[in-house]
Amino acid sequence: MNRRTKILATLGPSTDEPGVLKGILDAGVNVVRINFSHGEEKEHLSRVMAVRNYAKENDTYIGILMDLQGPKIRISAFKNDKVELENLSAQSVYQKLLMQKTPYQMYERML
Repeated sequence: MNRRTKILATLGPSTDEPGVLKGILDAGVNVVRINFSHGEEKEHLSRVMAVRNYAKENDTYIGILMDLQGPKIRISAFKNDKVELENLSAQSVYQKLLMQKTPYQMYERML
């Protein structure tokens, strides 16, 4: 069947059950999504390898979408146990945090 529409399915613990992954790929899934916000590296690798093995055995291509978590600013403490929220860009929030020397954690290359 030659179609332009693609079918995407998210892989997780339920697709690890015997026969489930093969069933959804046989049904026409073209791209699988792996959510890196949940699960362990070993689980993700196992799912990628299962998809790659299926594709090789069936002489087909299956895309793998690796869904990574976006940037976050995490504040661990507030002055006087409260904070006043403003409608600001990520850049201005970042600058304010640096000026206030508030404890925070952020992902590399956020800006």
